[in-house]
Amino acid sequence: DFDEEVGETKSVNLEKISSDDDPPLPSPSEWDASQLAVKGENESLSDITRMSFSDKSIVLCNSSDSKEKWKCALRKYENDTSKLETVDESEFSSRSSKSSGAVFEEKPTSHDWDDGSDKSKTTRSYNSVLAFARKVDEEEGESKDIYPAFKYYPRTRLPFYQACSVRILSIITLTLIAVCVSLVVVLAIKLSQGEPIVVISESDTPTLSPTSLRDKSGVREVIEANVIKRNATFETLKYDDPRVFAMDWLLYDDPRQLDAFDDNLAQRYSLAVVAFSFDSMAWMHCGNDGDVDSNSSLCSGKDFHEFIDEEKYTWLSGVDECDWYGVTCLEGVVIGLELGRNNLVGEIPPEIAGLEYLKILSLHQNCIYGTIPSELGALSHLEQLDLYKNGLSGMIPNDLFEVTSLMQINVAYQYWNTHNCTRSDGTIAEMQYARADPVNDYNDGLKGEIFGDNIAKLRNLRQIRVDDNSFYGEIAPAIGNLRQLVILSGGNNLFSGTLPNELTRLTTLQELVLGQSHLSGPIPDKIGELESLAALKSIYNIS
Repeated sequence: DFDEEVGETKSVNLEKISSDDDPPLPSPSEWDASQLAVKGENESLSDITRMSFSDKSIVLCNSSDSKEKWKCALRKYENDTSKLETVDESEFSSRSSKSSGAVFEEKPTSHDWDDGSDKSKTTRSYNSVLAFARKVDEEEGESKDIYPAFKYYPRTRLPFYQACSVRILSIITLTLIAVCVSLVVVLAIKLSQGEPIVVISESDTPTLSPTSLRDKSGVREVIEANVIKRNATFETLKYDDPRVFAMDWLLYDDPRQLDAFDDNLAQRYSLAVVAFSFDSMAWMHCGNDGDVDSNSSLCSGKDFHEFIDEEKYTWLSGVDECDWYGVTCLEGVVIGLELGRNNLVGEIPPEIAGLEYLKILSLHQNCIYGTIPSELGALSHLEQLDLYKNGLSGMIPNDLFEVTSLMQINVAYQYWNTHNCTRSDGTIAEMQYARADPVNDYNDGLKGEIFGDNIAKLRNLRQIRVDDNSFYGEIAPAIGNLRQLVILSGGNNLFSGTLPNELTRLTTLQELVLGQSHLSGPIPDKIGELESLAALKSIYNIS
């Protein structure tokens, strides 16, 4: 309950008992650190507190009754409990003070010891110290020990050679010495008898897969917890998954060797996933308009610098990812990814959403197939989405309508797109077919109710181009809430119904293209009053 080295204090409440006779003092074997009691029903000794320090023990007795007098005593003994020696005692009354104390100085004294030893070199070692409370009888002028009101404090600091930990350590040390001596003896005997010593080589035992410090750096766990999408884990992903390739590159091949706490870890990994998701030679070499300095990975070439006026490097090079071709940053944070016309072949990875501050995502005129990942709905800063002239298919994700910062959407020309790309193995990706593979049917493009009620959530929208897809449904009156809309182009789709009158509320509209979209009915009368409208003639062949 206490620590003699640091002087921890422990208070113990007393339990009252009633007895006319003083109980005998228990033998040491019966003493317990929690054994406390006070005799008498009307007596009010409330607790005994002992504080132990490196060189002294202090005991305090407390009383709650102002009419009674007490003595607080500290006694010590050696081996015989019948020979108790009072160390200190102090009389007190709660009339003036509610506590009294006694001090046991555990220091060498100046008197001769019974064993005749040198007084200046040794200190008597008492086995225990007892704290007593003594009731003072004012009428008889006597004080009487109340033996149950004690606490047993065994001395805890043994001599060094008696400490249990030292004994255990000594046994272990001696055992190890004995084993080493035995091995040396056996080896000497074998050598003296000319027997060969067998050495086990590395090839004789199975080896485990190598584990580097990078594997234990926490990078994998941070990426798995914050970037990997759709509940995937590195344990469940296939070995040829782009996310696995990106992690291996980040851990072992990336010259920057980012740690788990680096602010750029998530965006660098997300970009690496993009790199491994798309099969292309051109974009790894600064696109179709550039060349690469083989010594520095720097993008060069006359054509390249006609479009880009700053130094850029190839992807997965050792420079900061903000300096990679097609990446735009603001204060070290990726805000733009512009890789149009780079012969990218593959699917948009959900982990692209790891670029959480992305404002521009431009992947137009490539050979991208599959669906638009719903995770794009988490890009709350996205303003421009350009995916036109690819081979995308499937439903437009509803999450996309939650990105209220969007100002431009261009997903046109996914259906019957005849643009092709050459893969790194020399095969051709033909985008007019589903998933760019001629064994599949023709690609139908994107589907869904692009102009349904959800469109009203995109209040900042300036342009929306969805031509040549398979969008369906009516154009909802809610489209009239897009008061900043300049271009609405959705020709060659599968819409139904009529043009809503609410279109006439779009006073900033300059271009309206909805030809060959299976619409019916009359054109709203007041659409001619839109003074800014310049491309009304593009509405043709409305069925």
